[in-house]
Amino acid sequence: RDTALRLFVIGAEPHTEEQRRRIEELFGVKAFNSYGLSEMNGPGVAFECTCQNGLHVWEDCFLTEIVHPQTLEPVAEGEVGELVFTTLDRQAMPLVRYRTRDLTRFLPGTCPCGRNHRRIDRISGRTDDMIMTGGEKLSLLEIDEILRSHPRVADAACVGVAHERFGEAVAAFVVLSGGLTEDDAVAILNSYCIEKTERWKRPRLYCFTDQVPRTVAKRSKMQGEMRRQLEGILVRDSDGVTTLAKLRLRQAGHG
Repeated sequence: RDTALRLFVIGAEPHTEEQRRRIEELFGVKAFNSYGLSEMNGPGVAFECTCQNGLHVWEDCFLTEIVHPQTLEPVAEGEVGELVFTTLDRQAMPLVRYRTRDLTRFLPGTCPCGRNHRRIDRISGRTDDMIMTGGEKLSLLEIDEILRSHPRVADAACVGVAHERFGEAVAAFVVLSGGLTEDDAVAILNSYCIEKTERWKRPRLYCFTDQVPRTVAKRSKMQGEMRRQLEGILVRDSDGVTTLAKLRLRQAGHG
């Protein structure tokens, strides 16, 4: 707090409102969300104003759409979908209906700041962070954040895993902060997820590990590697909520 810093502009990785508050309290600053991507203009596509009430898109430079990731049809106002841009002022490298793979929604109404550029909500995840489970769309990023908020969890990241009834379910790679058996951890985290979100969203498979597979910068989870580790795994209804170690034993004929 003993610095001359007054404001932060945060980008590159999605962050929650709780993370923003923690940053502001820790450094004694106002923290503003920003959005950009190299293909468009770097960090200059959308910014929060002083109201911190959504990100204003620079609509004089970008035609903005939010579409269904599979059908590519526009979603209803306020519904989450994939963010798509068309550049309006480029000559050397124009982009038409460029799919960002980022998930967000348009915020309804006008902003108290008086600007009339449309606002988007904070990025809630990526299209490859979404799975279909039992016919419902589920954001893996939401479950990542819930698990990481538990005091006994040092790190966590989720992917989809094959499920005999739902088609796909959530598999959670979890690093425990110590002192729990796997069975105790499953019981505690299962109850915690049910408390924090809808029951059907909870992980059905836990993979306890010393390190979540992430990129060199330790930011993005490596979904390809996580899925590789789950190759050939099928979670059955009779398994309930279980661990990868138990399913490996079952596959080997020991349970």
